[in-house]
Amino acid sequence: MSLNSCALHSVPNLESSSCMLPEWLAFSQQARVATPEWRRRVAERMTTSSPRSVMVRATMYAWDANPARWREAQRMYSSVMPSLPRELVMLVQQWQHEIDLRLKLQQQSTPVAEPSHSSSSKAQRIDALERQNAELQRKLDELAHIEAVMSGRPVGATR
Repeated sequence: MSLNSCALHSVPNLESSSCMLPEWLAFSQQARVATPEWRRRVAERMTTSSPRSVMVRATMYAWDANPARWREAQRMYSSVMPSLPRELVMLVQQWQHEIDLRLKLQQQSTPVAEPSHSSSSKAQRIDALERQNAELQRKLDELAHIEAVMSGRPVGATR
């Protein structure tokens, strides 16, 4: 089932249907591009310990700017994994893997105190950041490709 035939009007649920996977993919994408305020409001609305509420909050936290929230999202995803419909298990595992990658990249990019402020060390730092940015873009493109394949969209199609 393609996302085009599935309407996402609110927070998705965990009832097995042909639209469940595309709706969760769209919801995650919406969370990724949303403002921090929107993510906060959505997370605050979902305060129960139900698997759906936990999934929603985890999805909001996964796209927070704070890496501590990413770790919290991973724990939350792990806690609901046993109760998820099997159609969502691989997607959530992919999301956890993506969070792992972001955490590793964030850890690698955390600068240790710069001993020198010379122009050559700044140029080297800029080069390193540009390489890191290119690597992050490559990984984001790979994830977009995976999401496109999983949602049945032609690869390279835009939403």
